[in-house]
Amino acid sequence: MPHRLSNTFLRLAVVCALLGMIWGNFMGMTHQYTTATAHTHLNLLGWVSMSLYGLYYRVMPHAAVGRLPQAHLWMSVASLVVMVPQLPWSNWSMRPPSPWQVRCWV
Repeated sequence: MPHRLSNTFLRLAVVCALLGMIWGNFMGMTHQYTTATAHTHLNLLGWVSMSLYGLYYRVMPHAAVGRLPQAHLWMSVASLVVMVPQLPWSNWSMRPPSPWQVRCWV
């Protein structure tokens, strides 16, 4: 199968795009944007990057030969799986204000 790696990247891109769209619609319906950075990274790292990788390996099939492209796939998936879930907890600027901050504003 000459385009196996390309197909894997493109399928992952579609899955990430669908998850990102569902997540964005949910944020829009509930007006809760505290996870916006994670949603953005899912779209950029998941949909855009994975589709670009997949298209590259589709156009340059000789680049998909060997262990390095397989490592590229697994490191890309691992970085996506690690980065996106931790972003809502590490983003201090998007957290709701504490009661002390609210009292100071009034």
